[in-house]
Amino acid sequence: MKHPGIFFYTVWVSPRGYSIERVAHELRVSRSVVAGLFAGTMNVDPDIAARLSKYTGKTRRYWLDLQVSYDLEQPPCDHLVMDLQRIHPIGMWEIPCQK
Repeated sequence: MKHPGIFFYTVWVSPRGYSIERVAHELRVSRSVVAGLFAGTMNVDPDIAARLSKYTGKTRRYWLDLQVSYDLEQPPCDHLVMDLQRIHPIGMWEIPCQK
């Protein structure tokens, strides 16, 4: 799965020949924000999702779901793997009795 910013560039921007400057102007964000989206180094947050929604006609949830799906497909970083090994599941039946 592609990063949603790369997907946005590939599907909506590139076929129209739009520049980073044009997209930044139309989305009312900085050039660096759009460059980060196109490079896949900036995530789609609720603010960007709202702007992309207005620009493309897709919903905010569509753009946020693309980001979450992309994020979930990425391998966890080393420190998360180590932390997860140290977390023990809470047992559903281990709830202490309240008196």
